[in-house]
Amino acid sequence: MRVIAWKAASLVSIGVLAGAVAGPAQAGEARQVLSWGMNEFGQHGRGETGGSGSTPTAVPIEGDVESVAPGHGFHNIAVLRDGGVVTWGANFCGQLGRGSVGEASAVPTAVTGLPEIVSARTGACHSAALAKDGTVWAWGANASGQVGGVRPGPVPSAPVQVKGLPRMASVSPGGFHTAALDRRGRVWTWGNNAAGQLGRPLAGAADFTPGIVRGLGNDVKAVVSGGGFTVALKEDGTVWGFGTNPFGQLGTEAPAFARSPHQIAGLSDIVDIAAGRDHTIALRSDGALLTLGMNNHGQIGNGTTTDTNVPHHVALPGRVTQISAGGFFTLAVVEDGTVWAWGANGTGQLGDGTSQDRHTPAQVVGLDSPTQIAGGGEHSMALVAVDDSEGDSEGDGED
Repeated sequence: MRVIAWKAASLVSIGVLAGAVAGPAQAGEARQVLSWGMNEFGQHGRGETGGSGSTPTAVPIEGDVESVAPGHGFHNIAVLRDGGVVTWGANFCGQLGRGSVGEASAVPTAVTGLPEIVSARTGACHSAALAKDGTVWAWGANASGQVGGVRPGPVPSAPVQVKGLPRMASVSPGGFHTAALDRRGRVWTWGNNAAGQLGRPLAGAADFTPGIVRGLGNDVKAVVSGGGFTVALKEDGTVWGFGTNPFGQLGTEAPAFARSPHQIAGLSDIVDIAAGRDHTIALRSDGALLTLGMNNHGQIGNGTTTDTNVPHHVALPGRVTQISAGGFFTLAVVEDGTVWAWGANGTGQLGDGTSQDRHTPAQVVGLDSPTQIAGGGEHSMALVAVDDSEGDSEGDGED
């Protein structure tokens, strides 16, 4: 019953993970995809659905993988080095981009109809990809116009180009909205705006046409979407947010909604950001990890389950080098290559060999020096470098 409740919640308010972007592959370096946590919809990509796994196991994918993105809508996207895209997992909103809606897929399969892709991200029930030429493509749930450029209505279950955008640098789907950054440092948003997550004045509660967030200027270096809020990192290291704020994820006690961008107090000299369903995390230049917002499962990492609007410095055994926010949990890599996780763990998404929530960081078992970590709704993924000389890089890890 808990899983079914989670599924229903995902269709209402669950946002996108913001995972650390995979570092550039070295010449001749192969990468193995690992997955752990929920597998109800085949998120592990091994041809089977059901169950879960509390430690990382290999995902067999044909082709060299550049980056991965596990979704809060129980689906995954992997971008290949040749610019191709493969998807697998749940498909009840057409989020796999294969031209159909309904049946889940436990086998990573190519998405057709896309140009050469350099990155892709997953929202609650829609997906978006950035092409090498700077165009943005999207598919999946579109009740609020979150696909972009397509009037709300029938689900676009195959990729469509988001019109009305200049050449873009990144894209981040959220719960029912999408944010993107152009190559001039400006943020664009579209989709649902019930909580002000588009950050711009609108007559209605949604807008399927992309528009610029004027209140952020043109010096933004990163933007991420949460369940019903948006967070932007500026070139000067400050962090700005707008949208829903009932748990303090925007750094203030009130109001419950912020319809225009404001600076989040206590966050400065920041170099990376990520957003879960209702919590925000930020990496400072000195390697400190700061968290704020919802803490019902301990995702803040302060040993409690009390929400906070004041950034908390998470105690970790070294400087943090990578961060990612899952739905109700948090992931971090420290300088010695170890991976740490805390928060919700009902399906083993923390990878510590248990299904017990953790209110402080616990080490992920058997994972060392990943090139990327990424948290989804109730599962996690990682990329690790492997030696081609050891044989097939796809592996056959055990469930």
